[in-house]
Amino acid sequence: MAKSLAAELCQAGYVIVWGLARGVDAATHFAALCTDTIAVQAGSVDIMYPA
Repeated sequence: MAKSLAAELCQAGYVIVWGLARGVDAATHFAALCTDTIAVQAGSVDIMYPA
């Protein structure tokens, strides 16, 4: 569902923001590659997730 919703929003010109997590976030990001996508890093710059 997230993948198809992100693809439709992307085609409508929306920018997709995702949280760098695996699963739903990653599917959303890959579906939104047709336009701009923004990744938000949780935590801090010295603790990377996902590794």
